[in-house]
Amino acid sequence: MSKDKQLSVDRSGLRSRAEKRVIPVDKQSIAEMSTDDIAALLHELETHQIELEMQNEELLSTQNVLVEMRDQYTELYDFAPVGYVTVSAQGLIIQSNLTFAEMLGLPRSHLFNQRLSQFVIEEDQDNYYHYLRKLTGTHQAQSCELRLRNQSDDPFWARLDSICVESSDSECLKIRCVLTDITDRKLRDEQIRTLSQAVEQSPVSVIVTDPDGVIEYVNSTFEVTTGYQSSEVKGKKSKFLESANLSKEVYLELWQTISNGMSWQGEYQKQKKNGGIFWEYANISPVLDESGRVCHLVSINEDITLRKQQEEHILHQANFDALTGLSNRFLALDRLSQLVSEAKRNKECVAVLFLDLDDFKKINDTMGHEAGDKLLIEASTRLRSVVRASDTVGRLGGDEFIVLLSGITDGTDAIPVAENILARFRDTFSIDGRELVLTTSIGIAAYPVDGNSASELLRNADSAMYFSKEHGRNTYSFFTDAMNKEVSRRLLLEEQLHGALERDEFRICYQPVVNIESHLIIGFEALLRWHNPALGEVSPMEFIPIAEHTGHILPIGQYVLTRSLNRLVDWQQKYNPSFTMAINLSPRQFRDPNLVTFIKQAMHQAGITSESLEMEITEGVLMSGHAYIDDALIALSELGVGIVMDDFGTGYSSLSYLRSYPFDSLKIDRTFVNDITADMADRKLVIAAIAMAHSLGLTVVAEGVETEEQLALLASQGCEFAQGYFFSKPLFSEEIAEILKSGGGGRLP
Repeated sequence: MSKDKQLSVDRSGLRSRAEKRVIPVDKQSIAEMSTDDIAALLHELETHQIELEMQNEELLSTQNVLVEMRDQYTELYDFAPVGYVTVSAQGLIIQSNLTFAEMLGLPRSHLFNQRLSQFVIEEDQDNYYHYLRKLTGTHQAQSCELRLRNQSDDPFWARLDSICVESSDSECLKIRCVLTDITDRKLRDEQIRTLSQAVEQSPVSVIVTDPDGVIEYVNSTFEVTTGYQSSEVKGKKSKFLESANLSKEVYLELWQTISNGMSWQGEYQKQKKNGGIFWEYANISPVLDESGRVCHLVSINEDITLRKQQEEHILHQANFDALTGLSNRFLALDRLSQLVSEAKRNKECVAVLFLDLDDFKKINDTMGHEAGDKLLIEASTRLRSVVRASDTVGRLGGDEFIVLLSGITDGTDAIPVAENILARFRDTFSIDGRELVLTTSIGIAAYPVDGNSASELLRNADSAMYFSKEHGRNTYSFFTDAMNKEVSRRLLLEEQLHGALERDEFRICYQPVVNIESHLIIGFEALLRWHNPALGEVSPMEFIPIAEHTGHILPIGQYVLTRSLNRLVDWQQKYNPSFTMAINLSPRQFRDPNLVTFIKQAMHQAGITSESLEMEITEGVLMSGHAYIDDALIALSELGVGIVMDDFGTGYSSLSYLRSYPFDSLKIDRTFVNDITADMADRKLVIAAIAMAHSLGLTVVAEGVETEEQLALLASQGCEFAQGYFFSKPLFSEEIAEILKSGGGGRLP
């Protein structure tokens, strides 16, 4: 039985016993009483005394219970988890518990007769007084949330639950308040509110579902991205958003991962309300309850459609030619590597066709790069039209293309494809209203005969293509061992040519040019020679084209010009001031914008007159028709430098070139001079060339004169000058000096 109930029973017993009547007695009545009555009276007195003693014990027990209850109440009051404070109608603190004092960081004794309002922060004062007016005006329980400040002036949030009570004497009104510190709750609420705003305003979609994927919440970004309103998707399974392109493997992996309590990350496609497909990067995480079971799934999804499009664009740029749309070098070589691997497994053959457009540069230079681009696009279209869908066509760069043929049994299976390509390219190209003829040269290499790797096959097909170029163009050639040796030789030449000038491996020979009538030396032609420690003597016919191709011809040409002019000055001063020096100019040198300036500076530094220098050019230089060649020739002519057409008869021998350019002399090529005494056709050509040159006011030099009969025939036709072994082979400067010393001023037999 509880103390409260026990107290109630004890009080009831006391009342019942107190209500028993005691027979009143006095001295007279006692005297009249009998012995039995007196005995009964004494017994009654004893009983009453016992009852009084029992009542006293019960009162003491009740008092102890009340004291204990008071102490318990005081403990509960003072150490309650909330603050209790009693405030007068004037707002003064009458009473408070220890918890409230601790909230404020003050001793409880310091709170009495202090205004509660002084602990309310200034910003909440109006709310506090409004709260008091409402409380005292209605006499109903009221609640509010305010910020108080403690002894350290630190604010904290408190909830006030208050009620007005009348005092026991009904003289005044009191307000009893319960204050609960809600700072942590406020912080949590603020965090939740911030988090909620962040989720709602997040640039990524957020979806919250139950463990089965049923949607419970989506943010506004989800609505914008998918086109669905929140009300349209709540209660639906999120699976309805997935695209049909999502593979079953990815779907199973996703659910297995999150079912095991782990997060899943990945990219997949989803479908919008309007049916459009978009890419998302998703991070789906399970939310666990206190027991560790999955209670929700949170999916954070970033729309990466634009990024995927950019990646695809970058990937396309990295693997495909921007102009033609064909596979570029990287992708073509990767595809070739795959084809070689497949051919090894299947014991099949792979053919590589390396194509280079013939004379494409001329079209590009004369008509402009825009026309050249159009031609390349049309060329790529023609290539695709003659191969199978399974074959690969790629552009390696510039005007170089590649065709890969797979699943063939022999390299000869590439012949029909090569012939079809050549046939398609023989059709004219219609570019900007002009009909252009553009052929191609093709080199073919096949796995496994011509190489076991992609790089080796490409290199050998390239070699075969160059072989086609050198043998007339507009044809195809298969790779051979001899061709491989030729390419290896070329690569070695290129390697050794690099730095040869710095290593002083070049020397200059001089072949005398002789007056046919007097047999006197009138000048010299400078001829370059190269001796390399690894290669030995290298023919100019071999290394000059490579120097042209690599660009080494520019510094080499400057070297020849400077050294030859210095040598000429020495011979002029010692033997004959009218000696001339003829120096060859290559097509590549004409592309140097500083060509004429350098020639002028070299003449000035050497101290010779312009009449002492002749520049020899071939007919091929003029065929390109570039304006910078015309400008350079005109500038040299105005400078007074002699201009000689070299190797006349080996090209088109066009009269228009001789009439259009400021030539001073013409050199007949040695191949025609060699047979003029035996071959009537060559004789007629030489005679005609001499007559034509004289009619244009040009002097004539015959190259390769080796016999007296040849010299006599040339003399009979009025040819002025000759050079060849009949007079002298090319000699180094020391040997020329000996001839000049002993020859009486340069007279040769």
